[in-house]
Formats: sequence, structure tokens, C-alpha cells
Amino acid sequence: MLQYFRGRTAFLDASVMQHRHTVGDMLHHAKIVRDHDQRHARVCRADGAECLQNPHACGHVDGAHRLVGKNDARIVHYGTRDGHTLHVDTVGVDTWETPYELVSKMRASISVLGPLVARFGKARVAMPGGCNLGARKIDMHMVGMEALGVHFHTDHGYIEASTPNGLHGAYVALDFPSVGATENTMMCAVTAKGQTVIENAAREPEIEDLANMLNSMGARISGAGTAEIIIDGVELSSLHPCEHSTVGDRIEAGTFLVGGALTGGPVTVRGIDPSFLRMALMKLSAMGCSIDVGDDSITVSRKGPLLPTDIQTLPHPGFPTDLQAQFSALACTAAGTTLVVENLFET
Repeated sequence: MLQYFRGRTAFLDASVMQHRHTVGDMLHHAKIVRDHDQRHARVCRADGAECLQNPHACGHVDGAHRLVGKNDARIVHYGTRDGHTLHVDTVGVDTWETPYELVSKMRASISVLGPLVARFGKARVAMPGGCNLGARKIDMHMVGMEALGVHFHTDHGYIEASTPNGLHGAYVALDFPSVGATENTMMCAVTAKGQTVIENAAREPEIEDLANMLNSMGARISGAGTAEIIIDGVELSSLHPCEHSTVGDRIEAGTFLVGGALTGGPVTVRGIDPSFLRMALMKLSAMGCSIDVGDDSITVSRKGPLLPTDIQTLPHPGFPTDLQAQFSALACTAAGTTLVVENLFET
């Protein structure tokens, strides 16, 4: 793969998986999906047919398809040379339980908890599985929703949620700006009576993208992308289907850019907002790379040797933990000592 990069200019699309015999095809299996696997589970919320543009063609998304399909949602995936469109019809969804055999394989599967409770007032979801990257406890998910009136009970590997007194708005202060806990609390609060304030909320671009999609469905959310998110609850019946195009995957884009930095490039990634990767681009520049940005593109190249730098992972807008491994590999070829500190996961 690296030899294919060397001495060539690569144009890669971070928002659409390109099926073509180029570098994009060579890197098909190197794609790192961050948040888009969860997005398909979120359409459990409203009756009707959702249209999602730019979903990723990968195993985690396929797993989300099967998970939503198990709940009797109708899913049609249209793929072309230039993009993908996913149509999801949830009119037939009448169950609030998710199967263990699917949920146990994906960490992101916990994201169905908030939408199911918001729609049905209850849920039975198997404990999430997936990659073993530290504890990643779901306590904050449950604490946030408990403030909204959700009661939880765990039994034989399942989380059982109920709302005997209905959902109500609340002030929720997260101990840590967890992306998953922010998403679940926000989705659950959409149909809660009154106003919900999430303090110390995650600020990742995917949070803002989710809020934009929910607002297109009739939700009333403001402040997404900042540390304070405000949700004014609406009636479930007022929610409706929407058409939404997902944002480019910043971790996927960052992975391609590290490949360009390693080989010298130039490599251009298109379909990504450069502001999503501001800290990672600063580190690439500090390591001796030249960075050129456009409205929705980033180009990396390098003529001199790689230089050492220090990296600390932090919640967004800090350096993303999901790019730590890639930058650690890059640092192995730098002329000097690089200190990498992982602050989010203990392993």
C-alpha cells in the first residue's frame, strides 16, 4: 500500500467510499469508521422513510443495518460509482428489544438505547460488545437518561429501560464529555416534556451533525458543537422523516493524511472540513509536513525528514485518540524522540 503511495498524487474522498481501481480502492480495507455506524440506528426514532446520503460501505454499517432490520425496519442501500444512499423505513418497527447476537459485536450498538426509549418509552438492549479499548463504561449513558426519568435494570447481559412516569426535561452534567453519552442523552431528550440542558457535552463534529439531522426531523436542539446543548422536547407525533447527508469522516481522512506524510505524498483528501482536524494538522506541520487546505479538502506532502513532536490525546477539539495509533506509527520514522500520552483510555 505504501509503495503505491510513493511518488504519486492520490485523491481520496472522505465522505464517499469510492469503488475504483486507484489508491482509494487500495485503501478500501484501511477505512476507519467513527460515528456513521451509529447513525443508522438513530432512525428508530420516527415513523417513515429516512434518506441518508454518504453512508460508509463497511462491516460496522452492515452490522447496524442488520440491527435495525431485526426491528422490522425496511432498508434499501443504493450504491454507485460516485456515492451511496441509504433509505430506511421504520413504519414497521414495533419492538423495543435488540438481539444479543448483533449488539454484543458492536460498541456503537448502545446508541439504539436513547432512540428506543424516546419512541417507545422502554427498551431492552443487550450489553454492547466490540473492540476492547479500555473500560468504556456506559454509566454516563445511564446517568444522563436517569435524569430524564428513565429507570434501568440489568438482567443476564441485558439493559432494561422503562419510563413509568414518562420522560421529562432535566439538567444533566456529564463527568466527562463522552460522545456516546451525549448522543444518547440528546436523542432521549428530544421527546421529553420540557427543556433539557446537557452540560460538559461532547463537542465532536459528529454531535453537531446528529443534532442537524434530528432538527431536520422536527427536533428542537441548539448549542450542539459547544459544551452546553439545549433540547426543547417535542411530541413524538411531530417528528417526521428527513433526508440527510453525513459529514466526512475525520478519522478516516486523518488516516489517509498520515499515509501521505509517511511516504511524502502529495495526498489530497476531499469531502472533509479541515476544521475537524485542526489539531492533527498542526502536529503534521510540526513533524515537517506541508499542509494545504481548501473548503472541503486537505493536501499533505513532505520533502524533508520527519521531525519528532509531543502528542497528548484529549476530547475534541484536542488531539483525537482515534488517530493516536496512526501518529505513533508515523513517529517511529521521525528523526528523534516523540512522546505520546494517551489520556482517554487506560490500555
